[in-house]
Amino acid sequence: MLFYSTAFITLLSAVLGLLFSIQAIIKGKGTERENTLYIFARSIAVLCASTITLIIKSNNLLLVITGTMMIVQIVSLDYILKIE
Repeated sequence: MLFYSTAFITLLSAVLGLLFSIQAIIKGKGTERENTLYIFARSIAVLCASTITLIIKSNNLLLVITGTMMIVQIVSLDYILKIE
């Protein structure tokens, strides 16, 4: 049960990260928009990876994907907040 709770929270966080990147794309202009498109691509990759954890039940995989997602979102959020 704990595995699925963590996996769903990771998936929810990945979806929220994707939504924030979409918002940044809409607000971005010029080179800022190009950078946010890169963030969007990373967010899609993180979302796909977090979905895989629900298919392949592996604690190690969940740990790696959750950690990676946190790092990517911290970096992305820092950049998105600079745009606003």
